[in-house]
Amino acid sequence: MDTTVDVRGTKLSVDPIARLRLGTAAYHAALERELPLLADNLDLFTYRSVLECFFGLYAPLEEGLGKLRPCLAELTDLEQ
Repeated sequence: MDTTVDVRGTKLSVDPIARLRLGTAAYHAALERELPLLADNLDLFTYRSVLECFFGLYAPLEEGLGKLRPCLAELTDLEQ
């Protein structure tokens, strides 16, 4: 099945995961350049600090998204 649509001569993906990857690629590249996770001299303290920052961001986000689960289930049912 073709998951692209032609918009003014340009093929665009209608696959949400592909669109997400494409739309966030520049941000991922910037993070990889800025975060020390790929550095040759990465130490345990730095690695742990980065993980703590991620946890501080994602823990509340995931908790909030978890509260939306019933709403998301209803939306999924509507699509079928």
